[in-house]
Amino acid sequence: MGGAPEKGFSVAENGELVRYLQSHFTPSDPILDQIVQLQERAGLPAIQLSPFDLQHLGVIIRMIGAKRIVEIGTLGGYSGVSILQAANGVSGAQPELHTFEIRSDHGAVAEEAFTLAGVTHQVKLYIGDAHVRLTEIEERGPFDLLFIDADKAGYPDYLDWGERNLRSGGVVVADNVFLKGKLISGESSAVLGMRKFIERVSSGLKWHSTVLPTGDGLLVAVRL
Repeated sequence: MGGAPEKGFSVAENGELVRYLQSHFTPSDPILDQIVQLQERAGLPAIQLSPFDLQHLGVIIRMIGAKRIVEIGTLGGYSGVSILQAANGVSGAQPELHTFEIRSDHGAVAEEAFTLAGVTHQVKLYIGDAHVRLTEIEERGPFDLLFIDADKAGYPDYLDWGERNLRSGGVVVADNVFLKGKLISGESSAVLGMRKFIERVSSGLKWHSTVLPTGDGLLVAVRL
């Protein structure tokens, strides 16, 4: 048929639909709600994973039966608690989360969050440069899932680490790959690093990957 193509439908531009979907797929969690309040009182930036992306992450964890999980970017513990909530729903051994945060003040808030959620026995928090401290956990691998949500310029290096330390079939989940729309127009170190990360992970040589276009872009890659 001739004529101009119809404009594509965008969920993000339909607030009523988004609210409907959120009411069904992102139910309120009292513990996570308290952690958000804890982070707000501590003055942490409101940059935690969106409810939809948090739900995506939880579904992936359950799909692959993830038990040994690594997180880059703890912030106030919001995503870490949610990760363990999902992993605790997987049968088998008790899950363990190794989470890395460069700022000690953020780490202090995260420790409160983990205590509030009753998961401190399942979490090891590392304060400092993840590029350096990741070597401390390699003997605990291979790992099931690597969640990257900090240090955008460093994403290619974390991908290298994932290639060496994830099991076959293990998954990398990376947040903010759109960089708030700057991915294809900016020239900062974060933009250049993210482009390198995307080019490598999408090459098909070591990963099978896709991007979920929610929030600021959530990349999911399976190690071949």
